[in-house]
Amino acid sequence: MEASGRDCCHVRFFVAVVTYVIIKVVNVFFKIRATEEEESVGLDLTMHGEKAYQD
Repeated sequence: MEASGRDCCHVRFFVAVVTYVIIKVVNVFFKIRATEEEESVGLDLTMHGEKAYQD
């Protein structure tokens, strides 16, 4: 039972590290974070050209 729990922790650590590396590599080629201007205008409008809430 201890080995099973230890293996589970190793897998969780491995997945966290690999996910972090993948995000960093993708961020080199594509910007993941929206700019401050895009955030203030709204991502629905800047990314999809749609208005989320009608005034």
